[in-house]
This record gives sequence, C-alpha cells and structure tokens, in this order.
Amino acid sequence: MSKATSDDSHLVPRIINHMNKDHSHNIEDYLVVYAHVDPEIAKRRPALETLNLGAMSLSYIDMEGTKCFIRVPIEPTMESFHDARAKLVEMAQVAAARRGFSEYLVNDVPFFSSFKDYVCVALFASLYTFAVKPHLLRYLVDDVLLLGPEISGYIMDYHVTVFRGLLLIHAVEAIVILYPLLRKFRMGTAKKLACLLLCLVEGIVFLSAFKETVDRAQNPNRNKEK
Repeated sequence: MSKATSDDSHLVPRIINHMNKDHSHNIEDYLVVYAHVDPEIAKRRPALETLNLGAMSLSYIDMEGTKCFIRVPIEPTMESFHDARAKLVEMAQVAAARRGFSEYLVNDVPFFSSFKDYVCVALFASLYTFAVKPHLLRYLVDDVLLLGPEISGYIMDYHVTVFRGLLLIHAVEAIVILYPLLRKFRMGTAKKLACLLLCLVEGIVFLSAFKETVDRAQNPNRNKEK
C-alpha cells in the first residue's frame, strides 16, 4: 500500500467533524506553531478542512473577513487513517507546549461541588461580617455564647488579623497556584475571574475541586467508566 493512499479513508469525515466540534483550540495551535499564523488571527474560526496521510488543510478568517487556507505537513506520513488520532494528539501536545498551554481545554467552574464548599463560604462570610461589623461579634461572644472577658477580649483583639491573614493566604494561592493553571488550560475570562474569586473565599478547597475538574478533562474515558 502506498503511503499516499489508504483503504480506511471513510474515517476522514468523522475525524474532521470531531476536530472541528471538540478541538478547535488544538487547530488554533496547529495554525500558530506549524503554519506560523499570528495568534490573534488564528483564533478567528480555525477549522480542519481536509486530511490525507501526509498533510492537513486548515482554514481561518483573516482581518479582512476572507477565509484563508493553509497546508500543514504531517511528518512522518501516516500509514493509515487509524494512525490519525495518535498523530493529531502528538502534534497537539507539541504545539500547545510550545505556546505554554495544555492540549486540553478546561472551561468548567466547580461551583459548590461539595459540603466543604458551603462550610468555607459560611466561614468566610462570617469572618468578613465580623471584621466590618465588630459589634455583631461582640454581641455573639458576650451575650449569646457568654464567654468570659479574657476569651472575649482575645477574640475581639485578633479576629480582624485572622481574617486578613486568611484572605492573604487565599490571595497567594489564587495568584501563585491557580492563575497559572487557568492560563495553561485556557479558561475564558469571565470564568477565570469566577475561579479566582472562589479561590479567595475557599482557598485550598477550591484548588482541590479545580484539579479534579482538570483530571476529568484529561481523562474523560476513565471518568465515564466510574
């Protein structure tokens, strides 16, 4: 069999449909890395048009609104279209890594996925409320809980410091740990802001939930089997 032809070409329409439906971000990477298209232009409706064993044809819309086509070689040439999935994944991994991204796209915000989330939000809301309205905390510790003056005084002296410290720790987690992950997995701007805000409130609890979301995106088949 020639390397230019294959008897499994019936697979091509399904491959093209799958790539255009679920992997437009990978096609964008192909355009930027392998075809040297400007990253901002490559975002404009990237699509896989045709595929053969030795090359793929990609398209995008230029700044004048014209649909442009470009050929990207596949090296080495595939033996059959059964090799296409592995080869396209390999090319996607290389292209994404060169751009500083993951080949996977994560755009799901894990809103309140467990009981721990509600506990964290309630705790943060309470600390915030007591920090801005200390008379409520005074009422709680003196008139409701009936704590002694020594314990009450200690709580009143340090509750704002505790809140500020917690907020600082969560802010560091959001900036140092979460933000690089959001960028790597190309989360949209609005959802990125939502994630950062939730991390300010929940800290490590949200980071754990987000990493589970990433794991589901990277291992879709494994999660379906559970």
